[in-house]
Amino acid sequence: MLLQVDHLAPLVVIPVACAIVGFLLGRILRGRQPRVYGLRPRLAISSTYLEEAHNKRLWIHTRFRCAYESVYFLFCEIACSRGMDVEVMEHPNTNVVRIGLSETSASPQEQHVTGLLVAWAISVTPSLPGLAIEEACTVAERLHNATVSMFSDIMDNE
Repeated sequence: MLLQVDHLAPLVVIPVACAIVGFLLGRILRGRQPRVYGLRPRLAISSTYLEEAHNKRLWIHTRFRCAYESVYFLFCEIACSRGMDVEVMEHPNTNVVRIGLSETSASPQEQHVTGLLVAWAISVTPSLPGLAIEEACTVAERLHNATVSMFSDIMDNE
């Protein structure tokens, strides 16, 4: 028994259509920012700095600065949510960093890396902090994910 061409068309069209829909949905979901960014703009700013910290086309000094800024914007959002008026503070502020590290449950290694980034940001030396940029990016990413998750959970429970 031979299959007719009419019957083969759906067998080809259906998988192709599913592949196209899957591809488009994947692009939409990957490009979508968490809902919490709309309510907590410092998280969106942190995300942008984090992307740039990973950008290998930028100077290493710029990448370290972006990793630091990413973490510090997270901590400012946390401090703000705890009632601190970060707009009137002098920055970087050690209380903001302390609260941020505590609220994200940063590991000793993450605390160490954050300390190096903050000390470097405060200094006026042209040298780089004493760590690899990959380590700075990894810590910034982990702290970013923890903070976004924390604020998303709060939103979900409100």
